[in-house]
Amino acid sequence: MTGFGGARWLAPRLGALVLCVLLAVHAQHAAANSNDSLESILERAKAATIAGNYPEALEHYNTAVAADPSSYVTLFKRATVLSALGRTRHAVADFDTVLGLKPDFNQARSQRAALLLKQGKADLARADFGELTKIDPNDQHARAQLAAVDTYLAQAKAGSEALKRHDFAAALGHLTAAIDIAPMNEELRRLRADAYIGAGDIQSAIGDVTRSAKLSNDNSEAFFLLSKLYYQTGDLEQALKQVRECLKLDAEHKSCHPLYKKLRMLDKHLQAADQATKQSNFEQAITKLDAAAAVDQSMVIFQVRILADKCRCYLRLRKPKEVVTTCAQVLALDANHFTALVDTAEAYLLLERYEDAVNTYQRAKSAHGDNQEIVQGLDRAQKLLKQANTRDYYKILSVARNADKKDIIKAYRREAMIWHPDKYDGEEKVAAEKRFIDIAAAKEVLTDDEKRKMYDSGNDPLDPEVQRQQQQQGFHHGGFNPFGGQQFHQQRSGGNPFNFNFHF
Repeated sequence: MTGFGGARWLAPRLGALVLCVLLAVHAQHAAANSNDSLESILERAKAATIAGNYPEALEHYNTAVAADPSSYVTLFKRATVLSALGRTRHAVADFDTVLGLKPDFNQARSQRAALLLKQGKADLARADFGELTKIDPNDQHARAQLAAVDTYLAQAKAGSEALKRHDFAAALGHLTAAIDIAPMNEELRRLRADAYIGAGDIQSAIGDVTRSAKLSNDNSEAFFLLSKLYYQTGDLEQALKQVRECLKLDAEHKSCHPLYKKLRMLDKHLQAADQATKQSNFEQAITKLDAAAAVDQSMVIFQVRILADKCRCYLRLRKPKEVVTTCAQVLALDANHFTALVDTAEAYLLLERYEDAVNTYQRAKSAHGDNQEIVQGLDRAQKLLKQANTRDYYKILSVARNADKKDIIKAYRREAMIWHPDKYDGEEKVAAEKRFIDIAAAKEVLTDDEKRKMYDSGNDPLDPEVQRQQQQQGFHHGGFNPFGGQQFHQQRSGGNPFNFNFHF
């Protein structure tokens, strides 16, 4: 019984002992496998780095550091990858850890110093480069970098002072020299952006503010400034995008929130105007453009755009007086605005102010060169001016330029009755005969679709020079018989050289 009882007591303890042995063996194998895995990870990280695939290399180094956070070599390699990816703050943090683990790792100190200088952290960079020169007084690179620190500080100070004096050209020179040394300094980027704005170079300012936004953790102010700058350039889409980025960081941002509301309202009205224009609803488009103009009358670039769009709408509505008035507002803000000049010239043509049309097209050509639309418009205006100085068939019949054939024939009969030569004597008869011939010519041209089209383009089909050009080109319309289609009989009776018998 006693022996049996002892065996029962021993059995569980033997089982526990066996289990401990098995767990120990498993742990040893796991450790071996873990070491193999870490080596493999580091090899993959190295291969990815050599291939220039830094995101993949960083992923592997993150895994390796998690497995062995005390390895200063792995941390150093990760820091170099982070630096290559432009993640400077994280790279500096890794170099800090490396130097905490191995203070005499001079390569890490040198690289940290270089990154600190790029960030514009002059005191910290000076301390690291100074330490390197103490370790090796012949370290020429460290000495050169110490000189660069002094240059950076001097240029940054000079740039800031020039900016305060509103000497933007000098400020840009000094600040650019400082940024060449410390390209990752957010404050310098903001200062140079201010200098660019003062100099009127908004696009360059946008570049610096964009970069500064990436360098800052709290970049809501940068997004606000970017939105305003894009707004000033007329890029409403980008302005809205940047102000939305600001609101993602702070939904109630005191500057971004009201700006967003204004930009959104402006965009809403402009899109509605564009849609109405596409549907040829020009009156509605003008209404929406007026609403857009009321959103912010201080932003000239949008006022110009809105007025120019209104000008084009009035032209589509064939309201030439409104075109001239509205386009004049555009040209007062932008003297060489392309569409405002072209639309004004076209309005003058509708108003039959041909000389003004020619002058406006010539002004457009001087500003914009041999643009096809301008060249063709100028040619048409010059022909119509020449035509106006000869015979205006529409005026002869007292009809509008858009009169239909029925109205033209009716007008012809009316004018022919009034100016029939048989009704006049002496000198009046001679004038009536000339007028009567013009009336017949007007009827011939304006009731013939092909001739009327030619006339409306600025070429009189009854002009001998035009006829000669057509014959040279192989076209022939025949000569003009002022009495063609009618029955006119000339008789000499008494002292009256002409007798016209008119039959409708």
